Amino acid sequence: MHPVGARRRGCAERGCAVAASSLRLWRTGRWSALTTPPAVATPRVIALCTGLMYVVGGLVACATTLVEGRPGRDEGVLRLIAVTGFAIGVAVLLSRGWRSRWADHASVLGGTAMVTWGVTVSGGGTSALGYAALYVLVVVDAFFFFSWPLALAHLLGVLLLGGAALASQSFVGPDALVMGGGTVVMCSAIVGWLVRATAAAEQDPLTGLVNRRGLERRLQEAIAHAERGGPGLAVALVDLDRFKSVNDAEGHGAGDRLLRSVGRGWAGCVPPGAVLGRWGGDEFALLLSGGTGAEAARVVDELRAQLPPGRTCSAGTAEWEAGDSASLLTARADAALYQVKRTGRGRTNEHASAVADGRAVRAGLERGEFEVHLQPVVDLAAGAEVVGAEALVRWRHPERGLVMPSEFLPQAELSGVVLDVGRWVLATSCRLAASWPLRADGTHRVVNVNASGRELEQPGYAAGVRQALAEAGLPPRALVLEITEGVLDLESPTVLACLAELRELGVRVAIDDFGTGFSSLSRLGRLDLDVLKVDRSFVAAIRRADGEAPLVAAILALARALEMDVVAEGVETSEQAEWLRRNGCRDAQGYLFSRPVPAAEFALLLEAQAGRSVETAGT
Repeated sequence: MHPVGARRRGCAERGCAVAASSLRLWRTGRWSALTTPPAVATPRVIALCTGLMYVVGGLVACATTLVEGRPGRDEGVLRLIAVTGFAIGVAVLLSRGWRSRWADHASVLGGTAMVTWGVTVSGGGTSALGYAALYVLVVVDAFFFFSWPLALAHLLGVLLLGGAALASQSFVGPDALVMGGGTVVMCSAIVGWLVRATAAAEQDPLTGLVNRRGLERRLQEAIAHAERGGPGLAVALVDLDRFKSVNDAEGHGAGDRLLRSVGRGWAGCVPPGAVLGRWGGDEFALLLSGGTGAEAARVVDELRAQLPPGRTCSAGTAEWEAGDSASLLTARADAALYQVKRTGRGRTNEHASAVADGRAVRAGLERGEFEVHLQPVVDLAAGAEVVGAEALVRWRHPERGLVMPSEFLPQAELSGVVLDVGRWVLATSCRLAASWPLRADGTHRVVNVNASGRELEQPGYAAGVRQALAEAGLPPRALVLEITEGVLDLESPTVLACLAELRELGVRVAIDDFGTGFSSLSRLGRLDLDVLKVDRSFVAAIRRADGEAPLVAAILALARALEMDVVAEGVETSEQAEWLRRNGCRDAQGYLFSRPVPAAEFALLLEAQAGRSVETAGT
């Protein structure tokens, strides 16, 4: 065969194979969509709606027995049906979803049977039609929660039983049967379509699982339920190992087929009450309501066993703790997953409890392992004279050495220990500042202390600041509290009242890392702050002493217009210091002058500066 013809034939064969494969996948996806229950069909939601259906139906049936009915109506049986329906509804509501899926079908079948019984003893006529109207509740429940085939089976049962029951009653003609049946079918179709159209927005089209949007909504609901005293929850993030190599070696079609196969295989391994979804890419997420991190790890082991031969997965789990938001909980699980991928794949790692980490922080604080390090703030116009310092907390751990705040403050924030750490840093910083020698003009050097958003939310924070100043003997003007832009919650009356009380006390307030958050001119004006600290990322843009730095220049102009002092952070070169001095920025801090140093070393630095001042004065 001619080479060109062979190539064309090969391309045609491959094209046919791709088309056939795509058709099979389309058919598989369509069948999966038909046989998959709607995304809203979680056990808790099913129990809630089915229970309410029975309760409402029971109350309506009970109400009909209080009015005069048609002759031949069996009042005793109708009351029995009403009371039984109400009792079943309450029992289903109390179950909170801890039932099998077959129990849900039994509930719908029971509803059909009870409505049919009510129709047969209603006495016929309009009474029978009134009771038959309750069939709508039954079919709505079925199409809300069951797959199309099962929901249609329930609809067929309603039409057959309901039609037979109504046909046996007097004064019910064929027209009523047609109208009633048509209404039931129409309600079923509309509810079924709307539920699935809504659920499609939360379904991953490739795997048929819940997508990230749906997972995040369910996670928010589970956390809200846990915060109201409900059961806790755990989250697992599962990543297919070396998935990129499949795409690179075999193409994205092979990667899609693997994801589809994994999703289909894992869907049947999820325990009742859990939600499995595609988080993104080759990453899946498991939400285990009422479960622990260890239980989530066991489920992940079952999922791992269902993978195709030669495939492995890595996972990170995290258990919800009081104060965890949805993003924080998933971030903790992601951190655990990242640790697995760094140290070896094919395993599951559980994120350490923030509460346990908080207890370790508290124990270190009680053992005196925390220190305050100080980074000098200098006056550029006065020859880099040290006019104050920023207080920075460090943890001298007996095993890990000097630990930076980024490694322990997040856990302290979660567990609430950050309030104890903050009180200790504030009191220690005030005592240190009170011991420093006065400046040449007789004023105190200033100490800057960071205040977290959680501290500002505490009603007694300003009173605690007043007490720390009084015990140390430090004037309020010598203390500057630094607040990052992210914690300036103008909607919080507690924060606003605290800032107003601090200013009334005489303490100055600085906005830290200015330009990296969401500050606005109106926000700065309303807060009436004293100091603006220029973030190091803007200072780094200064290359030459005579160069241009329009963003820094604009920030300096803004500060002058608002009559705020300015401190430039992250100054590392003499060119940056000179540019800032020429452009009216008086104070600065950074490695050019000194790194953060222990309190004793900072005291020696002040002594050395005082010695140089004496020598200068003598000459």
